[in-house]
Amino acid sequence: MPTRSSTTVVPIAAVDRQTALRFAQQQPTREKATQVYRNTLAVLAAKHCLDLLEIPTDLEASDCWNPFSRLVADVADLPVIGSGSLECRPVSPEAQHCDVPPEALENRIGYLVVQLDPSCQEATMLGFASSAIGESLALKQLHPLEALLIHLEALSTPQTVTPFVQLSQWLHKVVETGKEAHHSHSGLVWQTVDTWLGRLPEPAFAFRSFQDIALAKPERLQQIVEQLYASQRLGHLQSDTVPLPSDVDFKAALVQLIRTTADEEVRWKAAEILWTIDPGNPASGMRRVLDLGLLLAQQPIVLMVAILQPDVNTTSALESRFSILARVYPLAEEGYLPPALQLAVLGEDGSLGLETQSRERDNYIQLKLRGTLGEQFSLRLCLANEVITESFAI
Repeated sequence: MPTRSSTTVVPIAAVDRQTALRFAQQQPTREKATQVYRNTLAVLAAKHCLDLLEIPTDLEASDCWNPFSRLVADVADLPVIGSGSLECRPVSPEAQHCDVPPEALENRIGYLVVQLDPSCQEATMLGFASSAIGESLALKQLHPLEALLIHLEALSTPQTVTPFVQLSQWLHKVVETGKEAHHSHSGLVWQTVDTWLGRLPEPAFAFRSFQDIALAKPERLQQIVEQLYASQRLGHLQSDTVPLPSDVDFKAALVQLIRTTADEEVRWKAAEILWTIDPGNPASGMRRVLDLGLLLAQQPIVLMVAILQPDVNTTSALESRFSILARVYPLAEEGYLPPALQLAVLGEDGSLGLETQSRERDNYIQLKLRGTLGEQFSLRLCLANEVITESFAI
């Protein structure tokens, strides 16, 4: 298998072009026929590449081999036995990005970008990505083919029982210390926030928009609280909003907002203000910090997870939905996260849920979610070829 500039080149046989042409001729329009033709060649080239690497696949089980799926969807999937479906997206030699259609954003173990030459005589495996954000992949950010092999090996390796961090225990002030400390899946210890105050670069735990509140004039704090109450009305029914009390102090007004509003964004903003002016207030929830050190591609990273009690309008404990915030901070002196750092929420079955990715000069990234008592999920951090996963139970 020849290589070119660390990429892998696979010849496209005449029989492969005949198969792709046969599939294309079944389509109702020229545009759809071109799409199917290119998708089929990309999948066949990827299959031949994996065959040479002795990685077993099941081509006939793919959606792109199903006549109906080919007709109604833009799919180029290749099932890898024992791992899952790999999406093989074709691109032209002049492309800078690879588009990923919505139907290929779920139930995929990753994305292999395949460059087809104009005559469709050969295909170049440009690189691999474990996930796609915003329905597009920048070709310059793809990982080499070796990253796919590492990824497949990790997926096929039997997983040990994962310890779950019990978030609801945090709210009951079950603080782990010493030998009884709760260790993370990576073997580290979750620490309380007060042990980190003043040790992280700005804006971590100072929250740039609120950092002067403790010293601000009372009228400034009152203005901020009034703005929070007023912002509930944007996008919410009047019956769901909480009126601003006229006879309580600022802290009590913030506590009422956290406990009763249906607006999740407002709840978290109110909690952040309390973290600044009254860090020990129980209404502001509970936070823990996990220092990941240099475990993630030699980058100093800190993960902070916070949980709020459900609002008081829920009917029972089993129906209560807890609010959870996950933030990733840098520990580097420049105070910025490395670009392309991914934070994702995985469901109990490992399926991908929410995800975000750092850009140039981001000083934190975050995700917010809600869940019921006993629900399980994981947070996954990815950078380059390194992955760290932490599992939680509410």
